[in-house]
Amino acid sequence: MISSFKSAFVLGLFSLIALSNAENNDCALNNICFSLDQSGSIVSPGLYPNIREFTVDAAKEFDDRTKDSYFSAVGFASGVKLIQAPTQSLSTFNTAVNTVSPLNGGTNIFRGLRGCYQQLKTKPMTDRVLILVTDGFGGQPINYCNFIKSKGILLVTVGIGTSINQNFLKNCATSEEFYINVKDTGRPHRQGVHGDRHGVPRTRAMWRTTSATSSSKG
Repeated sequence: MISSFKSAFVLGLFSLIALSNAENNDCALNNICFSLDQSGSIVSPGLYPNIREFTVDAAKEFDDRTKDSYFSAVGFASGVKLIQAPTQSLSTFNTAVNTVSPLNGGTNIFRGLRGCYQQLKTKPMTDRVLILVTDGFGGQPINYCNFIKSKGILLVTVGIGTSINQNFLKNCATSEEFYINVKDTGRPHRQGVHGDRHGVPRTRAMWRTTSATSSSKG
């Protein structure tokens, strides 16, 4: 399960970076907040340790491709808690993600989104990304998704769980191509004719990134 989920997450990450890189040579995304579902529907099936691991891996992917990035994270269930305030220390971020215990309980996605927005808004001059990792159930705060996007924040949604509210996650994301669907088995799920076999859509910019990545990894 770990390798499959990681593959989908990282490929989606490459797509994200490629889209931001379409008109310049440097990846401009340098302030990333992860909003992590810690509710019972994620914790009980044993999915949260995987989310934790992939958050660390994704942060490393960003750090390898950007300069002086800020990383932050919040966890949410019925409430929300700060995992890590914005930091440029990847080791500090990793330690926080790996050591904070999940909340468990119900789900309030609005609080998870707002928690990350509170971290991102402290540095408005940066190029900001909010990555929401959830099954998508627990309120459908589309208005707040739209509010975040209106602030110039790129909103990426990653669906994981035994059941996934795909409609909400697609609508919440900046656009459908910024939604990644991962089944409870950990296997990426095809999104449609415009997606690749991992369910990650290809743009002209992404062809360069994924081709180079595939050749370098064999």
